[in-house]
Amino acid sequence: MKIYFENHGFKVVNTKSACSKTTTLGKAKLPMNLPYDLAKEALLETPEAEGFILHVAFGEVLPFIQCLESEFGKPVIIDDVNYIWAGLKSSKHTVPNEGSRKNF
Repeated sequence: MKIYFENHGFKVVNTKSACSKTTTLGKAKLPMNLPYDLAKEALLETPEAEGFILHVAFGEVLPFIQCLESEFGKPVIIDDVNYIWAGLKSSKHTVPNEGSRKNF
Protein backbone atom coordinates (compact mmCIF):
# COMPACT_ATOMS: atom_id res chain seq x y z
CA MET A 1 0.00 0.00 0.00
CA LYS A 2 2.84 2.38 0.86
CA ILE A 3 4.40 1.97 -2.58
CA TYR A 4 1.02 2.43 -4.28
CA PHE A 5 0.35 5.76 -2.56
CA GLU A 6 3.90 7.01 -3.06
CA ASN A 7 3.64 6.14 -6.76
CA HIS A 8 0.52 8.33 -6.89
CA GLY A 9 2.16 11.41 -5.39
CA PHE A 10 1.55 10.97 -1.66
CA LYS A 11 4.25 11.17 0.98
CA VAL A 12 3.71 8.29 3.43
CA VAL A 13 5.06 9.30 6.84
CA ASN A 14 4.00 6.27 8.88
CA THR A 15 2.44 2.84 8.53
CA LYS A 16 0.98 0.41 11.04
CA SER A 17 -0.13 -3.14 10.47
CA ALA A 18 -1.95 -5.80 12.45
CA CYS A 19 -0.28 -8.36 10.20
CA SER A 20 2.98 -7.89 12.05
CA LYS A 21 1.23 -8.56 15.37
CA THR A 22 -0.40 -11.91 14.59
CA THR A 23 -0.74 -14.80 12.18
CA THR A 24 -3.46 -14.97 9.55
CA LEU A 25 -5.39 -17.51 11.62
CA GLY A 26 -5.21 -15.25 14.66
CA LYS A 27 -6.81 -12.27 12.90
CA ALA A 28 -10.29 -13.52 13.72
CA LYS A 29 -9.42 -13.08 17.40
CA LEU A 30 -8.08 -9.54 17.16
CA PRO A 31 -9.81 -6.95 19.36
CA MET A 32 -12.41 -4.80 17.58
CA ASN A 33 -10.66 -1.59 18.67
CA LEU A 34 -7.30 -2.56 17.09
CA PRO A 35 -7.81 -0.37 13.96
CA TYR A 36 -8.49 2.63 16.24
CA ASP A 37 -5.49 1.86 18.44
CA LEU A 38 -3.13 1.48 15.47
CA ALA A 39 -4.41 4.65 13.79
CA LYS A 40 -4.11 6.63 17.01
CA GLU A 41 -0.59 5.32 17.58
CA ALA A 42 0.43 6.33 14.05
CA LEU A 43 -1.11 9.80 14.34
CA LEU A 44 0.56 10.42 17.70
CA GLU A 45 3.94 9.32 16.31
CA THR A 46 3.65 11.55 13.23
CA PRO A 47 1.79 14.78 14.00
CA GLU A 48 2.90 16.17 10.62
CA ALA A 49 0.57 13.72 8.86
CA GLU A 50 -2.24 15.55 7.08
CA GLY A 51 -4.61 12.58 7.20
CA PHE A 52 -4.84 8.85 7.61
CA ILE A 53 -5.95 6.03 5.32
CA LEU A 54 -7.35 3.05 7.16
CA HIS A 55 -6.95 -0.21 5.26
CA VAL A 56 -9.01 -2.69 7.23
CA ALA A 57 -9.81 -6.27 6.39
CA PHE A 58 -11.52 -7.04 9.67
CA GLY A 59 -13.79 -5.47 12.23
CA GLU A 60 -16.20 -2.58 12.10
CA VAL A 61 -14.34 0.72 11.78
CA LEU A 62 -17.05 3.27 11.05
CA PRO A 63 -17.54 4.22 14.74
CA PHE A 64 -13.80 4.93 15.02
CA ILE A 65 -13.60 7.36 12.11
CA GLN A 66 -15.47 10.21 13.77
CA CYS A 67 -13.53 9.68 17.01
CA LEU A 68 -10.17 9.88 15.21
CA GLU A 69 -11.18 12.88 13.10
CA SER A 70 -12.50 14.74 16.16
CA GLU A 71 -9.50 13.87 18.31
CA PHE A 72 -6.83 14.78 15.73
CA GLY A 73 -8.63 17.24 13.46
CA LYS A 74 -7.49 15.32 10.37
CA PRO A 75 -9.44 13.36 7.76
CA VAL A 76 -9.58 9.59 8.04
CA ILE A 77 -10.35 7.66 4.88
CA ILE A 78 -11.37 4.00 4.72
CA ASP A 79 -10.02 2.26 1.66
CA ASP A 80 -13.42 0.67 0.92
CA VAL A 81 -14.97 4.13 0.55
CA ASN A 82 -12.03 5.14 -1.61
CA TYR A 83 -12.68 2.17 -3.94
CA ILE A 84 -16.36 3.12 -4.24
CA TRP A 85 -15.45 6.74 -5.01
CA ALA A 86 -12.90 5.66 -7.63
CA GLY A 87 -15.52 3.41 -9.25
CA LEU A 88 -18.10 6.18 -9.36
CA LYS A 89 -15.54 8.63 -10.73
CA SER A 90 -14.41 6.24 -13.47
CA SER A 91 -18.04 5.60 -14.45
CA LYS A 92 -18.61 9.36 -14.84
CA HIS A 93 -21.35 9.17 -12.20
CA THR A 94 -22.28 12.59 -10.87
CA VAL A 95 -23.27 13.43 -7.33
CA PRO A 96 -26.38 15.63 -7.00
CA ASN A 97 -25.83 19.06 -5.48
CA GLU A 98 -27.70 20.28 -2.38
CA GLY A 99 -30.60 21.76 -4.38
CA SER A 100 -31.37 18.47 -6.11
CA ARG A 101 -31.55 16.29 -2.99
CA LYS A 102 -35.30 16.79 -2.54
CA ASN A 103 -36.04 13.45 -4.17
CA PHE A 104 -33.70 11.39 -1.99
